[in-house]
Amino acid sequence: MAHEQEEAPRSHRLLAVGAVAFLALATALAFGRVFRGQAPTLKLMAAALASLAVAALLERRSPVLAALASAVGLAFALGFLVFPHTLWHGFLPAGNTFHEIAKAVSRVGQQTRVQVAPTEALRPLLMAAITAMWTATFSTHALAVRSGSPLLAAVPCAALLAFAGIVLGDGPRRGYAALFLAAVLAVLFIDGLRRVRQWGPLRPWRGATRPRLTSTTTTRGARRVTLAAVGVALLIPGILPGFRSPAALDAITGTGSGSDINPLVSVTSSLQRSDPIELFTVKSDHPAYWRWMGLNSFDGDRWTTPDIDVSDGVELGPDSSLPGPTAGSVVQASARVETIHQDFHITAPPGKWLPMAYAPNQITLPAPGPFRFDPEIVAAVPLAGLVSGLEYQVTSTVQVPTYENLNKDYDFSQLEAYTELPEETRNQIRPIARDVVATAKAVTPLEKALAIQEFLTSTHFAYDATVSGRQDTRSLLNFLTNTRKGFCQQFASAMAVMLRSLGIPTRIAVGFTTGNPIPGGQYRVTSLEAHAWPEVLFPGYGWQPFEPTPGRVNPLTEQITTPASERTGGGTGGRPGPRGPDPSHNRFDNVPPPGGEFSSTREGGAQGGGGGPRRSYGGLIALAVAVLLGAAAIVIPAWKLLWRRSQLRAARDPRRRALAAYRVFASRAADIGLARGQGETLPEYRARLQREVRFSDGHLERLTRTAGLAAYAPREITEREASDAVASGRTAISEIRKDVPVYRRVAGLFRPSVSG
Repeated sequence: MAHEQEEAPRSHRLLAVGAVAFLALATALAFGRVFRGQAPTLKLMAAALASLAVAALLERRSPVLAALASAVGLAFALGFLVFPHTLWHGFLPAGNTFHEIAKAVSRVGQQTRVQVAPTEALRPLLMAAITAMWTATFSTHALAVRSGSPLLAAVPCAALLAFAGIVLGDGPRRGYAALFLAAVLAVLFIDGLRRVRQWGPLRPWRGATRPRLTSTTTTRGARRVTLAAVGVALLIPGILPGFRSPAALDAITGTGSGSDINPLVSVTSSLQRSDPIELFTVKSDHPAYWRWMGLNSFDGDRWTTPDIDVSDGVELGPDSSLPGPTAGSVVQASARVETIHQDFHITAPPGKWLPMAYAPNQITLPAPGPFRFDPEIVAAVPLAGLVSGLEYQVTSTVQVPTYENLNKDYDFSQLEAYTELPEETRNQIRPIARDVVATAKAVTPLEKALAIQEFLTSTHFAYDATVSGRQDTRSLLNFLTNTRKGFCQQFASAMAVMLRSLGIPTRIAVGFTTGNPIPGGQYRVTSLEAHAWPEVLFPGYGWQPFEPTPGRVNPLTEQITTPASERTGGGTGGRPGPRGPDPSHNRFDNVPPPGGEFSSTREGGAQGGGGGPRRSYGGLIALAVAVLLGAAAIVIPAWKLLWRRSQLRAARDPRRRALAAYRVFASRAADIGLARGQGETLPEYRARLQREVRFSDGHLERLTRTAGLAAYAPREITEREASDAVASGRTAISEIRKDVPVYRRVAGLFRPSVSG
């Protein structure tokens, strides 16, 4: 029996790696949908290919060594693709790289709670995605090639595919599912070929038009099974009940979602729903904003409060008076006070907190209905939960000071907790805020607040509910100086941070706008009315709401936004009239916004709402292509060099060393276009090379004769014969390289094949 000329067919190994690459790229394409633009998807593809290259290069090494090398490769990939500014000399990960990685790891959880897919490729999220893609690809290769378990190999990639469908809410997209299934079938088919080879060699059969591995009869059934499987995968999901239907428990409900859910996440999710739903109706003798709570702290990434689930609040009975006002909220004799009675009926629970007008002094729940109340953030949570059909009553006392009441200087020295900002945030936002108040010639805290509110409602900014819900400092700076597009979350957060940077105590309130009036003095509130707005603390008058979001009007704030001489709806009694200032006469409309020159010819400029220049992903795409080419220029030659050396080092006896010498020779000849043909015998290959290249001293003959003896002769090969084969192979390939043009030798360095 002839000895196998190779330990494992090189063509099969390349086919296996190619099938895994197909599966990884299909997964990266589907997984990349969670980000906006094409650049993140290209980065995920680059990470998948790099991970596969490391895995294939170390395929025959210890799994521990391969895992360690993969970890090192991941560090390089994160440096190149996510943190290129931290690389030492633009190439090697440095201490700053790992510092940025650790910092991003600490922010991944918060960003996943806040962002709504598809999101911008923020560094923490992109780092997590690339890590997941790298790990999934490495695991897929290990299971498919090392362990020979093709079905298990599909699990890591299937998890990423499912994750993308879940966070985007579009389920199994047929195109991506079909591509993924085709890749899985390719992995299964290659594994099947490997198992068939164990029974004996596969002989090629040359048909009339092209060579085939097997006969038409052999593969006809496989083709039919493949087509049937793909057809079933595409058609069956569409006829299943509930396909593409919304989830039974939607993200905006907030019930059972854990104690760390930020209500701003619910606002973002609600506004970006394609199918708004009714949340509650409220009967009230006065229109108001229905408030959930106040968020007192900004850490540079998000607005929050330590007691967001009201777990530290006071437990009260179903019909209890609430604790008195917090510091700074004492009712002034000079301010008008209104009492608002509200009757709520919950249709679909909008969250765990009770909506109510600020500031409540009594809550009546159905008995037995205890609830927790936090007077600091003014939020209430029923212990039995907020459920559909719940009816409750709230009485609120509202101070309605006038412009003249509030327009004076204040001592905020005892309220520093509400002016705290990270130093980086303060340094970046304060210059913009100062420019705004200087342009408006604002002096008092009220004038400064109104100046910033008027700036944000000018035509430099536009309302757009499709943007990401991120709140970090970089995003706020980009919103104020570049995009100038957003929804209530961006406008409220920008105003609050700008005021805090000027030393004025401010927080974010979260809840709902008034809603749509219906007969019977009621208002219907849907998910579209989810809202956030800033509140400013004026000592003696408490927290007063402002409205910087374009197109929104708080019915209780008109009297503090304009002097009595400019108000149109009456001064001190009855309901406030429409908002005093005419939006068409905003003093900031014709003033260049801080952070850049204003031009009417700028794309999306004053006439279009200040959208900023259109984004182009050409630079990122070019970067991704450059990274891929650079990685290929490094990885491919190194991969081939290490593979060829490993072939000779792994040969433990003369026979194997002689065969390895021939494999290395044929592989290097293939680099410059002189590969051994499929089914070509050793003498036939030698004769063809001798016709194309001038050889001397019979080196090719000696190599071919020794390889033939090692493959077919019953006697053992001597150490001297094996050493001569290695030397002859090196000399023969050197003569071939001297006889071909330079461009073929250079191109051969980057040819991906390693087998001859």
